[in-house]
Amino acid sequence: MMLALVAVCPRVASAQELIYQIERGDTLMAIGVALLADPDDWVQLQRINKVRDPRRLPVGKTLRIPYELLSPIPRSAQIVAVAGDARLDGRPAVTGDRVGVGSSLETADDGHIAIALPDGSSLILPARSTASVETLQGYAGTDEQSVDISLERGRIESRVEPQRGPGARYRIETPTAVVGVRGTDFRAGFEPDSRRSRTEVVSGSVGLRPSFGSKPELRVEGGFGLIAGGGQTPGATPLLPPPDARTLPELFERPLVRMPMPSLDGAVAWRAQVVRADAPLPVLFDRLVEDGVARIPSLPDGDYRLLVRGVDANGLEGFDASHVFRLKARPEPPFNGNPGEGSKVPAGKVTLSWTHAPEAARYLVELSTVADQPGAGDGASAFSTPLHSARTRATTEQVALEAGRYVWRVASVRDNGERGPWSDPVAFSVRPLQALSEPPEVSDDEMLFRWGGEPGQRFEYQFSDDETFARTRAAGETTAPELVMPKPSFGTYYLRIRSIDADGYVNAWSGAQRVEVPGPWWLVLLPLIAL
Repeated sequence: MMLALVAVCPRVASAQELIYQIERGDTLMAIGVALLADPDDWVQLQRINKVRDPRRLPVGKTLRIPYELLSPIPRSAQIVAVAGDARLDGRPAVTGDRVGVGSSLETADDGHIAIALPDGSSLILPARSTASVETLQGYAGTDEQSVDISLERGRIESRVEPQRGPGARYRIETPTAVVGVRGTDFRAGFEPDSRRSRTEVVSGSVGLRPSFGSKPELRVEGGFGLIAGGGQTPGATPLLPPPDARTLPELFERPLVRMPMPSLDGAVAWRAQVVRADAPLPVLFDRLVEDGVARIPSLPDGDYRLLVRGVDANGLEGFDASHVFRLKARPEPPFNGNPGEGSKVPAGKVTLSWTHAPEAARYLVELSTVADQPGAGDGASAFSTPLHSARTRATTEQVALEAGRYVWRVASVRDNGERGPWSDPVAFSVRPLQALSEPPEVSDDEMLFRWGGEPGQRFEYQFSDDETFARTRAAGETTAPELVMPKPSFGTYYLRIRSIDADGYVNAWSGAQRVEVPGPWWLVLLPLIAL
C-alpha cells in the first residue's frame, strides 16, 4: 500500500513533536523509511506512542514524532536582487545565485543583497554587513522550515512569513544575542566595536535571548526596539514614528541628488534608502545620514522612492516614511563661462560663453533682466519672460545689452529635441560706458572736466593729441569725478576716462572725447592778412 507522507493535525503533543495522522497502509517501518533520519528509529515511535503491532496501525489515529528524529532536508534560498559590491562565498554575487548552508554573504559600502527563502520570507543584507547561513532546512513529511543566520557585523532586515508548525524556526544570531521569530517584520544589527546587538520590530513580535548567561528570553513587540550587549541592560524602547516627508523635494536636476532629511523629534540621525518607484528591490542606496543631507550618487534618470526613518540616541531605527521623487539630470548642462556670477561687463555687445557638453547636439540659451536689488529675481522665475532666447550649435551667443543687471542660463539639447535641465542661473551687471557729461570749462590757464560717477569709485584718465592714444601728454588717477589740468597750447586734443569700482573692477575706457583749445585772437586774422 502507498504511504501517506504527512497529514498534520492542529493538535501537538509538545513544542518539539509532529502530529502525524495514520492512513490506510501505514506501518511504523514504512513511516521510519519515509520520515526519519534513521529508519530504525521506528522502534522509538512504537515506544513513545505505545503501539502494540507496528504493522497494524489504526486508520485515523495519530502518532507523535519528535522533530529530533525527523530526516532533515537541505533547502536553498535564492538571491533576487544585487546592487553594488556584494559577494557570495567571496565572489561577486549575481541575481539567481543559490544560497545554502555554509554560504557566506558580504556587502561593501555600496553593496546590497536581497534573498528569497523557500517559504516566501525575505532577507536583506544592506551595505557594510557580513553574515553566514548556519541552518537552512526542512523536515521530511512537512512544509516547515528551519533557518539560522549568523550576523557578524552590520544589519539584516527580514520580513518573515508566519512560521507554521512546531519545527519551524527563523533565528538571527549575533555574538551577543539570538533573535527568534515566528512571523514578523524586523531588523537586527551588530556593532563589532561596541559588541552591541540591536533589534527593531516593525510588526509582530520576536523573542530575544542574550548569547551568554542564563537570562530568560525577552519578548519584543511591534513598535519597540532593544539593545543587547556592550554592558547595556536590555529593555524595550518605543521606536521613533515615521518622519513627515511631505515637504521633501520631488524633482532633482543634478546627477548628485542632495536630499534633505525631514525633521523628527528624538532623531539624532536618519537611515535613508532608495529603491525604484515601481519595485521594492534592489535597494540602490543605503546610508546612515548624520549631517541632515543624504548625498545620493550614480542614479540614472527616472522615478525613485526614498525610504527614510529616524535613528534615536541609542542607535535604534524607527518606522519608515516613503517619498517619491524624480531625477531628470541628463543631458547634463554645460558649465557657464563668461560672464561669470557677479561679474561686470561694459555696455554693448556682450558675449555669453559656455563649455561643450558631451551629450549636447545644440544648446538653448536664455537671458533676462533682473531687479535692481542684488540677488532679487536671479532664479528660474526671472525667465518667465526672457529678454533673449536662442538655439545654437555653437558654445557662444552674442547679445547687445544696455546698462543694467541680467541673468542667463543654458541647457543641452539632444538630437531628438529632448532638453536637459538648465544650468544654474548666472547674474551679472552691464556697466555704462564712461563719458564726459558736459563740455570742459576753459580759462586762461586751466581746463576743468566733469563726468558722472558712483560712490567709492576712482578714475583713470589719459590726455593726448592723438585720437588713438598712442602717445599721451598727461595721465593719472583721481578720486573725484572731475579733472583740473593746465591749459595746453592751442589745438585739438582727446581725453578718455575709465572708472574703477570699489570692488576693484576696472570698467572700459570711454570713447575719445574731442577737446578744442582755441588760440589767441590774432590767429584768426592771419588768413585775412595773407590775402
